[in-house]
Amino acid sequence: MKKIIIIAIFFLVLILLYNYVGVVRNTIAKVFLPNSFKEYSFLSENKVESEDYQIKKIIGGELDQKILFNTRTQEFIIKIRDSDYDRNNQGWYALWKIDKKGKVIDSLSSKNGMSPIGIYFEEDHYIDWVESGSKTKKEYKQIINFDSIAPADFNSFVKKAEIIEYNGDYENKKVNCYLKIDDGWVVFESEKGYEDYFSNPEKFYKHKTKTTSWLLVIEDKIKPFHKWKDINSFIHLQKFIGESREFKSFYDINNTSRSGWHGTGYFELWHNSSLLYFKSYVFKSGTFGFDPDISMYVPPNNYGDYTRKIDIAFISLSKRGRSNRDYKEVGVYVICKKDKINSNED
Repeated sequence: MKKIIIIAIFFLVLILLYNYVGVVRNTIAKVFLPNSFKEYSFLSENKVESEDYQIKKIIGGELDQKILFNTRTQEFIIKIRDSDYDRNNQGWYALWKIDKKGKVIDSLSSKNGMSPIGIYFEEDHYIDWVESGSKTKKEYKQIINFDSIAPADFNSFVKKAEIIEYNGDYENKKVNCYLKIDDGWVVFESEKGYEDYFSNPEKFYKHKTKTTSWLLVIEDKIKPFHKWKDINSFIHLQKFIGESREFKSFYDINNTSRSGWHGTGYFELWHNSSLLYFKSYVFKSGTFGFDPDISMYVPPNNYGDYTRKIDIAFISLSKRGRSNRDYKEVGVYVICKKDKINSNED
């Protein structure tokens, strides 16, 4: 009877250690880890490949917003938050251009908002780098006070406009109407319409926005609450190894709001009938399942010749909240055919 009690206590202690002590759990898991998983690499090592495809890191840093595709230039636009804490708080970010083969072309730093058609409208100039590739500050054809012009005169400009865009000048408390006429821009400014800008600038100027949408938004293919253990999914988690335990807050003592395990996940990814295997940071929660902070962007094939011939996709790895992900993993990766591409890691 005494032996049974000792054995029971031994196994109870072992179970408690396994459930709450990361070193013990990690050691046991690695002992029984199949050899096939030991061949997996982190994406940041730039070693993940199949017979036809490879995954390479092209940009370091946190992806901000969705990825855009310029149908006119056949280029992708990727917005990355500034890595400097102070500059990030001031709104600084970088836009990166990637060609349809996954090669980095150029970048532009800014802290201002970009219009839906990819133009930076400033007080006395504009920048159309997204389409033209030029970072030069270009002058407006005219800047006109809308509050002092006759409606008929304004309408005569509108009739000639190829594009009509609206934007707010917050520093000067104006609402502006931008008209693309021929190869330049005419700006109408109004202080009277500023208070109505957020409600309806079209109503104030009495003309609807007129534009051609050549920037396509590429949606994240990995939806919230993705079933990571579903073997029929295009990406699924084959195995998870816990490495360190995190507990919910005990009042404000340990300042965290989730309970679970930080660890390493082993993934299988399908891309164009090709299998790719890699490992990555994952947080396992008892409530919400697995959270690897992975996003994937695949150009749609339903835009005619715009995207039909594009054979690449993007993966974004982020580091949110109390994530234990190594900073060198954070960034944007391209899945592309096996050939040489430029890398711009931080």
